[in-house]
Amino acid sequence: MITDYTTYADVRAACGLSSDELSDTQLALALYADTLSLAMADVVLPAEEPGPGPLETRYAALKLIVTPTAPQIKLLALTRRFATYVVAHEVYNTLPITAPKTVSDSKTILTRFSSDATFLQAMKNVADTLSAIKFDIENINATSLMGNIDLLRVVNRATDVVTNQ
Repeated sequence: MITDYTTYADVRAACGLSSDELSDTQLALALYADTLSLAMADVVLPAEEPGPGPLETRYAALKLIVTPTAPQIKLLALTRRFATYVVAHEVYNTLPITAPKTVSDSKTILTRFSSDATFLQAMKNVADTLSAIKFDIENINATSLMGNIDLLRVVNRATDVVTNQ
């Protein structure tokens, strides 16, 4: 069940769709749950904290911790984002068939994608985000929380000015 990791609303937001265009019933299909389960099985966690193991198992264990550490909180958030984008990526595989290009009544009109290029760019953005999240999960550890904060450092000279050594 994808709702163990993400919400239907989050998936729709990642796809830029409304509940009329992508219903809860459609997102509850086993296709999306199976796709998510297989994708999570492909993620390899490092041995450092928050600990090795299958992503599904680690996520379930971390949800039970009352006061998780910073790396554990980060892994929980990354797992939720990963789940959202895995399902969104799968939705995009069927989107050209299911999402409306134009919806009209006597007063209003809705056009989903202005061109095929726009649709392809949206699909590429979802795929790129999914790859980045998977990379972050597979490379998570305590030191990764600092990010690029320490860009400037004091560097000692290679030789002493006074002794020239």
